[in-house]
Amino acid sequence: MSENDKLESGSTVVPANNETTRETESAGTTRNNLVTSSDLKELPQPLKGICELASNDEERDLLFISTLGVLSGCISVTGVYDKQRFYPNLFVIVTAPPASGKGVMKYARKLFNPFGEMVKKLPEPFGKSRVFLPANTSSAALHAALVETQGAGVIFETEAVTLTNALGQDWGSFTDLLLKAFQQEPISLMRKGSGGPSTFIEIETPRISLVLSGTPTQLWPLIESVAGGLFSRFFFFELKPNYMWRDVSPKGSNGAIDDRLAPIQDCVKENLIFDAQNPFEMMLSEGQWDVLNCHFSEMMKNLVPIHPELHSSVKRLGLGAFKVCMVLTALRRAERKDQSSTVECDDWDFELALHLTDVFAKVALKHISDLPIQADCITVGKGQRLLQEIQKFPNEFTSLDLVEAAKRLEIDSRTMYLDLAALQPKYVEKLKNGRYRKVKGS
Repeated sequence: MSENDKLESGSTVVPANNETTRETESAGTTRNNLVTSSDLKELPQPLKGICELASNDEERDLLFISTLGVLSGCISVTGVYDKQRFYPNLFVIVTAPPASGKGVMKYARKLFNPFGEMVKKLPEPFGKSRVFLPANTSSAALHAALVETQGAGVIFETEAVTLTNALGQDWGSFTDLLLKAFQQEPISLMRKGSGGPSTFIEIETPRISLVLSGTPTQLWPLIESVAGGLFSRFFFFELKPNYMWRDVSPKGSNGAIDDRLAPIQDCVKENLIFDAQNPFEMMLSEGQWDVLNCHFSEMMKNLVPIHPELHSSVKRLGLGAFKVCMVLTALRRAERKDQSSTVECDDWDFELALHLTDVFAKVALKHISDLPIQADCITVGKGQRLLQEIQKFPNEFTSLDLVEAAKRLEIDSRTMYLDLAALQPKYVEKLKNGRYRKVKGS
């Protein structure tokens, strides 16, 4: 059976270790959901509370993964993985067709609004002046904002195209910052001021979390290629299309979600205040380390010989599982008001982390299989029109050439840069900010 057949049948790509097999909704079924209704009683707050607001399995998964992503950018916990100390920051992206319900993710952001307002008023206890950072920003502005927040922040966008457009601008390219931030490697920036002294910015340990959603056609202009580095850093989750009409009347739900957020928002504030006052280190037991090494060794053996481009993804999924353990352990600790400086991860949370990475691996594999088809779809239409203009350019060209082409095509700069991103790297190579080259043979 091929990997695509396995995906269609719902079977797990990576065989589960007997010691870490989790309960399914019914005997003999394979879990493709991130969390099930039976998991709710075990989840720590506020994940349990936000998931209980969902009206179906898909909403529950979206609220869970988006809330988990934001929490990873707010919690004061570290852990040692592969000889390096890490913070729990995650990169999460959800793909779904238009009008498929992914907009429910916005409530995960709203869940942290009261905490964010408190941080703005009292930044000192939390070591930052804000929680959320905009995706629609320039590289220099983002670096400056990270100085204010001591390197920490969450970029949350329900339309991935917002980040794609920023990265596609000459002034907005900060892909390198995201690549380094995931590994928490130092980042620096120097800009010569207009008639004034140069500005030098250095952030020793960037701690950025990304939570994004978008349609499948928005994914590849952002990621560009499997080999580009961003692909392997993301947790991918996919919402399948639902072609059934649902009851949209008041009786079809328990009321507006906004009206039910307050108690969970209070829980978020309480937990994160305790967490900021009592930072700690999360540890795995020797047995958990053995299972983790075995789990991802098996994943590597099963996937990489057939899809060698996935080797980076598998390695970073191992780190991702460790980071999920950090978040869940911090929530458990806050519930218990445990002030210990080191806390071992619960087995249930550890097993959930491994299950999540199995699901993310399957979605990543599907995206790799879809990549050639999606890339072709993107470059048809407006992207194809821009390509026809580019073919008239000299071998190397500039942003000014593209602006003139956009005028001739009667498209705005936002659309032009989105189309340009879709043409990379197959047709166009970016040399540096503002300069490009046509790819030979294309």
